[in-house]
Amino acid sequence: MPVDIEIHHLQVGQYTNNVQILSVEQPSNIEPVLCPMCDGTVKRALPVLSLKKQSYQQRIIDLLSTVKENECINRSLKVPICILLPQVYELTEKINLKLFEEILKLIPGLSQAKDCSLFPYGRSAMLLAWEKIERLFLDESHQEILILAVDSDYRLFSQISKEWGSASEDIASESIIIASIKKSEFGLSREWASYELRTSDQAESIAMEFMFRQFKKEKALPIHQFYAPFDEAGVQVNEWMSAYPCLFPSVGKHTEIIMTTPFTGDLGACSGLYNLLHLNECYRQEKYLHNTMQLEISPRLYRAAAFYTWQEK
Repeated sequence: MPVDIEIHHLQVGQYTNNVQILSVEQPSNIEPVLCPMCDGTVKRALPVLSLKKQSYQQRIIDLLSTVKENECINRSLKVPICILLPQVYELTEKINLKLFEEILKLIPGLSQAKDCSLFPYGRSAMLLAWEKIERLFLDESHQEILILAVDSDYRLFSQISKEWGSASEDIASESIIIASIKKSEFGLSREWASYELRTSDQAESIAMEFMFRQFKKEKALPIHQFYAPFDEAGVQVNEWMSAYPCLFPSVGKHTEIIMTTPFTGDLGACSGLYNLLHLNECYRQEKYLHNTMQLEISPRLYRAAAFYTWQEK
């Protein structure tokens, strides 16, 4: 089912120009600044807000407060909305509920939305939201779905759970994205999707290998662009690279590997939506002509992938 994707607010650090942020092939377009972190170190960073010690929940609320007057948020009661949130140990189900209550206080219109769903799955949140989005289109005949994503690197506000934070040399980023997905007769079409859970007793690439073999069994089509996770420590890279051969011959010399994180930093819960916007824009500009696979790895449990084609007018 083809869809049209419209950006209403895209912010990475202090950058808010859509063209500038989505042109990651030119590193100079997004320049991190050197910031004294809350843990006492100085790192490259792309903060939206000033650095200060606070809870994860409060940081998210403070970030959302910068867009609470956005016209699309205020009209969200007319359309369903999916909210993409971080996935870390500190945000348990109970705290997520409390966070949601705080979001409703900040943006009262959400309580009147036709359908408001939370996806607290970090980097995989957007890909896990796709099933809900398509169900709303098909089963309930909605014409438009609003997507709100927000996240912040822990180093910008606290010294929490470093095990689940970014690697020490990664850019410490925070981001807010508002976009809408509408039914269309042409444009981006999600042709396949899957997700797996990686448990602590599994080898690092088992879940990924199973997902890639599933693609070969169900689709086995050429992949010309492969959106891959990146981290300076190499943990995510090693995981998907170990499983990558399972995609042969769908991948090969014809495949371009795209990694946006070196330019934007780890955008957490915004990563999946940001990469979706990036690949959608590349299709619009005819930089991409063939199939694309998007892979996202959350810090806990979830590994998700989607396969896209482009339907011409």
